[in-house]
Amino acid sequence: MATKISIGMSADDIRPAFFDGVIGNADIVTPLTNSISSGHIPRVVFFTGATGAGKTTLARILARSILCENRPPGSFEPCDNCDSCHRSIAEFVGNHIDYDERGAADIDKDWLDDLKFVVARPWTVVFIDELQDIRHEYVKRMRKIVEQVRGVMIFATTHRDKIEAAFLSRLCSYEYRLRRPKTLEVVDYFKRRFQEWELTYQNEQQLVRVANALRCEMRPCGEFPRKVLAETNGTLTDGYLDHLFGPESPSAGGNSTAEWDPNPTY
Repeated sequence: MATKISIGMSADDIRPAFFDGVIGNADIVTPLTNSISSGHIPRVVFFTGATGAGKTTLARILARSILCENRPPGSFEPCDNCDSCHRSIAEFVGNHIDYDERGAADIDKDWLDDLKFVVARPWTVVFIDELQDIRHEYVKRMRKIVEQVRGVMIFATTHRDKIEAAFLSRLCSYEYRLRRPKTLEVVDYFKRRFQEWELTYQNEQQLVRVANALRCEMRPCGEFPRKVLAETNGTLTDGYLDHLFGPESPSAGGNSTAEWDPNPTY
C-alpha cells in the first residue's frame, strides 16, 4: 500500500495514508483498527501527545478509513479505489464533502452554529487540531456538541494541560496518548520505505543516525525518503549525512541532534 514518491510531491502528498504507514504507537493503532474492522467506530477520538508523535497523520488516516465507500467488512484500511480514497491525503483533506478539518484558530461562531447539525449526520467526520487553542467563549458550546455527536469527532492536542478541566473531563474516556516513535521503530520504517521506493543505504547505523538526528519525530522521519530521492542518486551515504547534520563526533555514538528543515524547497 505504499505510495510511489516523486520529487514534486508536497509534504501532505507523501504523508502516510494507511495505518501500515504509521511509525510506532502499536498500542494505539491496534485498538483503533480493531474498532474499525469490528464496526464499532468510536464517536469521539481524542489524540494527545508531543509534537512529532503523529497525531494529525493518524487522525487523517482514521477519517479516510471511516469515509471509505468500499472498505470490505472486517477490514480497517481504506480501499484506495473508491471516490473517497482514490486521492492523496492533501486532496482528501481539502475536498471531501463529508470531512471537515479545522485548526482551533479557524473556529468561529458561525462554524459552531453549523457544527451541531454537521455532527448529527452519522456519515460525517470532523477533526479539530490543537484543541487547547479554542477560544474560551466557544468551549462551553463545544462541550454540549460533544455529547450530541452521531458522526465522528476527532480532537488532537500537544498541550493537554491547557484544556479547560470541564471539557477535558468529557474527553478523557476517549483519549489515546501517543508518543514519539522509538529509534528502532523508525529504523524499521526506513527499511520498508527504502525497499519500496528502491533507495539504498550502506549500513543500518546510518538509519539509526537519521532517526536520532530527527529526534524520532514522525513528520520529518516520514519525509526523509523523499529528501534522499530528491538530493542524491538514491543512495544514502555518510558524506550526505555529514552534509545534513554535520560531521559525526566519535563520542556521539550516532546520536546527532542537529536541526534539519523537514520542508526544504526543491
